Amino acid sequence: MFLQTIVDGIMLGGLYAIIGMGLAVVFGTMRIINFAHGQFVMVGMYISYACFQFLHIDPYLSIGISFVISFLLGILVFRLTLKPILHAPEMNHILLTAGLGLMLTNLSQMVFNTNQLTVNLPYGHHTIHFLHVEVNQAYLLSFIIAGFVALFLFLFMLKTETGRSIRAISQNSSSSALMGIPVNRITTLVFGLGIAIAGVAGTLLLPVHYVDPSVGDSFSLLAFIIVVLGGMGSIFGAGIGGILIGLIWSLSSFYLGGSYGDVLTYIMFLLVLLLKPSGLFGRSRV
Repeated sequence: MFLQTIVDGIMLGGLYAIIGMGLAVVFGTMRIINFAHGQFVMVGMYISYACFQFLHIDPYLSIGISFVISFLLGILVFRLTLKPILHAPEMNHILLTAGLGLMLTNLSQMVFNTNQLTVNLPYGHHTIHFLHVEVNQAYLLSFIIAGFVALFLFLFMLKTETGRSIRAISQNSSSSALMGIPVNRITTLVFGLGIAIAGVAGTLLLPVHYVDPSVGDSFSLLAFIIVVLGGMGSIFGAGIGGILIGLIWSLSSFYLGGSYGDVLTYIMFLLVLLLKPSGLFGRSRV
């Protein structure tokens, strides 16, 4: 059963990791703590739910739709709300994004009511057996796609000119501007990319998790813990942080009971803040 618990934790952690990566991208480049991040994950879940319910599109096939809509939504939100206060104190960013989160929650209540919604996929309850381990097919699909999204993000950051510009801005935006990097355009792109990743995370969660207007609250807190745990602004650290939290949840649920998952996660969060405030993987850079 230990191996089964570890596999369950890694599967869960993979989905948590992709949630944290979206927030890490934005914070690492722009130093904006987006407290509406979980609500954007919720938006991604509702986009895929609407595609499934009204257009009969499998959630996994709606990833592209969720990515594009979330990306455009992110750019719109950034230009209308965050860009005018980009150089204001951090508290302004926190209050504004918290307000955005409340607005998105209330809008979703108006459109979808407060009911918990799920999608009933034909393969949603199928399991795959391998070496005495059972893996839910939907969880496995979500985990594999999350891995590809993370790989795409790493390659984008490392191999493309835009990725190199993003990393330069994360080091020093003033020097980047002097070197001819279009800082305003890149920061807009980064925020849109972070929200698009949040939307894709929502799509990957939908086959294995319910959606309701309040579900984003827990995802916002979770993403923040993952980013702090892995290293503020580190995409790799967010990936490892997500896996660690998934393992903590799975092991504590099996050996101690489900309610201990939250307690142990918060204890680890506090220990990291006290002993290594920059996170397990060090510097606050992308």
